[in-house]
Amino acid sequence: MKDRVSNPFKQATKILEILQKHQHEAYFVGGCVRDFLLGQDIKDIDITTSATPNELEEIFETVIPVGLEHGTVIVRFENTSYEITTFRGDTSNKHVELNITHDLERRDFTMNAMTMNIHGDIIDLFSGKRDLNNKVIRTVHHPINRFTEDPLRILRAIRFASQLGFTIEPTTYHEMGNLKHLLETVATERITSELELIFQGKYVQHALTYIQELNIDKYIPVWKENSSLSSVLPKRLTAFHSLAEVIVLFHYLDEQMPISAWINGWKCSNKTKRSAKVLYQALISYMDEGIDNWLVYILPKEERISFCHLIYVLTNEIIDKKIVDQAQYVPIMNRSELAINGNDLKKFFSNRPNGSWIRKGMESIEYEIVMGRLSNTKNAIKEWIRCHPPEIN
Repeated sequence: MKDRVSNPFKQATKILEILQKHQHEAYFVGGCVRDFLLGQDIKDIDITTSATPNELEEIFETVIPVGLEHGTVIVRFENTSYEITTFRGDTSNKHVELNITHDLERRDFTMNAMTMNIHGDIIDLFSGKRDLNNKVIRTVHHPINRFTEDPLRILRAIRFASQLGFTIEPTTYHEMGNLKHLLETVATERITSELELIFQGKYVQHALTYIQELNIDKYIPVWKENSSLSSVLPKRLTAFHSLAEVIVLFHYLDEQMPISAWINGWKCSNKTKRSAKVLYQALISYMDEGIDNWLVYILPKEERISFCHLIYVLTNEIIDKKIVDQAQYVPIMNRSELAINGNDLKKFFSNRPNGSWIRKGMESIEYEIVMGRLSNTKNAIKEWIRCHPPEIN
């Protein structure tokens, strides 16, 4: 392979060599070729081949079937995973043997319809290089065909606009508007994955302009129930760090739709659910009290980046350093560091039956210690709680 091909391809070239030794065509394809031409970091290497999944299982030791309906498997080779797909194309005519041309003409956009062979030569049948140079997103052949094959490609076009800052070609743009209703046939999980990537893009504001112009939001779960939300989004949006951050922003702008509705409607993970809950609690604390010990305490370190970005989006304030500076004044970082626990509290009030007063008492003690108004020692806490006994409902 030519020297201009980077190291990720050099390692993966062995797969192409093995496939060719078994009399199969094989090429690097799609996003890895696009990113290589753009000079961007290459995250995943995808390969297209004339070999079928069954033939791949015979050739390689570890083959994981992840999308057999699309002819796609994952091959584990030298501790790295590679997605390998059998040539795509119209399979209705069993007498036609699919080749690389058939495969590329079924790809979504011209910039993703280029391959690179084992020698580093680019095969570009649909002027993908030209569109990359002109920063244009254009479907392969007519957009009606590409979008009806998979309506999610409508959101994918917007995702690439967000990630790359490219412009959507006029005919492609026009048919996105005409066919946007087909998004309602797409699995929610797939839509959510694209939305997350859209909001994480460097040019997210550019992408949202497309969503607003084409009224794409009217066909996205939950979002379609908030008709005015798009119009009240801040106009200075920059890349988000998580989907939880997006959900908290949406809820803050329209409290009629609870966070749980977004989480359930978009079928988010439990991790996203937990993050959204924490971020919203921190947001309310900040809006009420600003940056204090309690805010830093309830905000896990791993959520600080998302929180600071959320505050910037809503207020244009940069608070990253303020959060870090405030953290040095917080005496404890979690409840396990308290000098007493619930059992100790019950002993202080041994004549009381168990009840919610224990939890409320511990929360009061925790808050006072975090705020620096109470020393975290057993004696100090015992004296304070006797003067501030928790109420029994």
